[in-house]
Amino acid sequence: MRTELRRTAAQDAALAGAGLALVLASMAALVPLVQGSGWWWTGALVALAIFAGGFGMRAARVPAALVPPAELLLALGILTLLFGEGAVLGVVPTAATFESFGDLGAAAAATIREQTAPVSADEGLRFLLAAGAAVVAVVVDVLAMSLRAPAFAAFAVALPLAVPIIILGELELGLVVLVAALYLLLLWVDVRVRRNDAEPPAPGLPRAHADRRGRTSPAIGSAVALAGAGLLLASIVASSLPMTGGGIGSGSISGGTRVTPFVDLAADLRRPAARQVLHYTTSDDERVYFGLMTLDEIDGAVWRPSESALDRSRDVARFDRPAGLAEDVAVDEQDVRVWVDRLDSSWLPVPAPVASVEGLEGDWYWDASTRAVRSAAASSDAQEYTVSRLVVEPTAEQLRAASLAEVPADFERFTELPEELPASVADALAEVTADAATPYDAATALQAWLRGPTFDYSLDTPVEAGYDGGSLEVVEEFLDVRSGFCVHFASTMAIMARAEGIPARIVLGYMPGDSSGTVIDGRSRRNIDSHDLHTWPELYFEGVGWVPFEPTPGRGVVPDYSRVTSPEAGDPETPATSAPGQPGATTTPTASAPVRPAETIDPEQQAEAQAEAVNLQTGVGVLACLILLLLPALLRALRTALRRGRILDGGADGARAAWSEVRDTAVDLGEVPDHAATVRGFAARIRADSPGFRARDAEPAVLALERITVAVERAEYARPGDVDAPTPADVDLAVAALRAERPWWRALLSIAAPRSFAIYVVDRAGALLQRRA
Repeated sequence: MRTELRRTAAQDAALAGAGLALVLASMAALVPLVQGSGWWWTGALVALAIFAGGFGMRAARVPAALVPPAELLLALGILTLLFGEGAVLGVVPTAATFESFGDLGAAAAATIREQTAPVSADEGLRFLLAAGAAVVAVVVDVLAMSLRAPAFAAFAVALPLAVPIIILGELELGLVVLVAALYLLLLWVDVRVRRNDAEPPAPGLPRAHADRRGRTSPAIGSAVALAGAGLLLASIVASSLPMTGGGIGSGSISGGTRVTPFVDLAADLRRPAARQVLHYTTSDDERVYFGLMTLDEIDGAVWRPSESALDRSRDVARFDRPAGLAEDVAVDEQDVRVWVDRLDSSWLPVPAPVASVEGLEGDWYWDASTRAVRSAAASSDAQEYTVSRLVVEPTAEQLRAASLAEVPADFERFTELPEELPASVADALAEVTADAATPYDAATALQAWLRGPTFDYSLDTPVEAGYDGGSLEVVEEFLDVRSGFCVHFASTMAIMARAEGIPARIVLGYMPGDSSGTVIDGRSRRNIDSHDLHTWPELYFEGVGWVPFEPTPGRGVVPDYSRVTSPEAGDPETPATSAPGQPGATTTPTASAPVRPAETIDPEQQAEAQAEAVNLQTGVGVLACLILLLLPALLRALRTALRRGRILDGGADGARAAWSEVRDTAVDLGEVPDHAATVRGFAARIRADSPGFRARDAEPAVLALERITVAVERAEYARPGDVDAPTPADVDLAVAALRAERPWWRALLSIAAPRSFAIYVVDRAGALLQRRA
């Protein structure tokens, strides 16, 4: 029997180090999608522990078959130590641990679904990313160290590379180069290790040494080819799945039933048939605005919520008094009963500001800065609850006086802009606010100007003109064209207010909706649908707090406290009784109100067509990925079929084809190839190593292998025509003996990921590079 070949500790360390570097580089692809870097260091720690654990187990001579499951258990222990609850000794998971993992996974899914990119790295998302790093690390370690098939690690690291392509539509070229270089390094190290641990010839026999350059070139060629295959997988996944954007204005609210800033808000507003989202009741048919999330940071092209972890001490049963609200401002309290019909969101639609919420299913908490209501695992869908809201009624005089007060230091971040204001925007701001005596007067002048006759409400113009977003560049283009929808008006006013030194942010939510004409328990019901989706700015004045404004013409209502009474202001709106979200607010139709699509479009048919298109696109993507993953197995099967045809033709070519099939089958099953060994020497090795050849009934297979060996030797040394080619039956007997009594996973892997195919790619790519050189 052949002596078992073992790598040295230094060789194992080199392979493990190269694999770890490849995994860490692939994880860096997610940096544009997640805030901060703590999550990356957590994933790096997990990956390092797995590679170190695998190295230690191999150094301790743990049986190779036990290393992969042991690494999975090690990964579970690390995740339990870092994130689990109720574990024994901190690392042994219990039922409570797995329950906490489920909660963390649900929280991560909600974060991904609801937030803009980059999303906040809360505990749930850090758990998900660490678990993903663990899986990729185990797969790469097993492929490179246990199965000696590092070429297939390309498909494991392609998955994190595909994520930013799917979400952002792009991937940093420098990162692609780095990952490809580290992949080349892994393959190069593997080639060097294989060369050093090749079985020495018998004593006294000469050994041929392949040219060093000739053997290195194929390795580089295979690396290039298989790295390209991995990137091709990411490209196919990215091109076949529905693309999403990156924030409000460039990202959106999908389907009217799920709120997420990753898809375009305008998609719901442009939907031909509105879909009901929720309904509510109030006394005296009062109109109420519902806020979902607050976007208080602008970073480049997107507005996004600031990073904040859920504070479980802020239960929705009681809210603190709103920040900055003085005692002399009139405040009333009103109950609003809400039924959510179709809205899958981790943010809860609530009128602002809120005093308390009752009747919710699941755990919900409010944010200290934005007062938005959010859950880590529960959904807003099908919730029924009662909101006690504060009706704040400041006067214009109070706001004018409050705007002169100094802005608190912790509110200065709400005046930050990512870059200097474009000249055209700064000029427009200076012209509009030239006569403003106070910051409040500047705010009302901006609102009146944006609602004035020089601006139009349009859902289509921004798309046609290519400025459908909320960044400074988009605002600059919008002010030139002067046509857009709520995102553009809210973003423009918020950016200009910040430029004036007024803290500003944007609220995403819903307008009051339409009266249903029905009364429930003496309270009037109103319905809100996906066409009521809206954004509006909030400005902060010390002594009053966050105050909503309405700059979008034809949408919403101008609050009493923000109306400009001077005749030169040019506010085209008719009088309104209160602010967005305040009782008694009325909406007066204007000539610029948006016109909804004609009712001749069948909404059901369109919805079905859209669903079919998405399903078809997703199905094509899944099929493409499946075909790509099965490509090595398909090509290997094709080579087998072609060889059988050559065997039937007989002669020297048939003998070589028979031997090639037997040799490749042995390599697929884990035999280490040795280019320096003779045909007879390699045949003796695989016969000694294969249980099927040692069985009692193995004599026919042994004779078949001998006939194949003799035939290929004659093909190399005998005269043409003197070679008796083996039959396909001989090949079948030898192959069956090679596969007999193998572990099921080894047999399956030999078919799904044939190592001989990788070697074939190495040889062909290397030969091609040599010819071109």
